[in-house]
Amino acid sequence: MGDRWEINSEEDLAALVALVAKAQAIHAENILSGTVSGAIVFEPGIEEEIRKSAIEALTVPKDLHGVELRGTKKWHRDGVLFESISWIVARKCHPDAVMRDPHN
Repeated sequence: MGDRWEINSEEDLAALVALVAKAQAIHAENILSGTVSGAIVFEPGIEEEIRKSAIEALTVPKDLHGVELRGTKKWHRDGVLFESISWIVARKCHPDAVMRDPHN
């Protein structure tokens, strides 16, 4: 029993995950519901700043040799990604359900 998730656009999914990662879940929810366009209009330079900030927040740190550090940050990042994607799917499939935003 379960669901199979398929995405049409990795870029669109990444943009939604980035919004969730930067505490903009309400905006992501509005995009999923069709209330607003997925083409987000930000002040000049803000979109790039949000993108860089989301990448930094979701990047596992590396040691001096370029090897990913193992530990809580890696597992935390993976959990945040899973929770964000699960929330996006749940919002898409059950738009009227009552649910909390993912943890940051």
